[in-house]
Amino acid sequence: IELFLNKIAEAENLIVSDEEINSVLAAADNAVGSKNGMTSDPQQKQYIRAAILRRKALDILVSFA
Repeated sequence: IELFLNKIAEAENLIVSDEEINSVLAAADNAVGSKNGMTSDPQQKQYIRAAILRRKALDILVSFA
């Protein structure tokens, strides 16, 4: 399913902004009460970017339903 959603994201030229990633990271920090933040981990940012991108692709599919 991930591959399929990634292909849709590519075909639709979907992008994920740094602001979207930072918003998710800030929400996660607030949820766990972290004061250090998780924004320094590039792997964490890449994972979140991929998840948001797949979510956007899924939203496109749902809009056609």
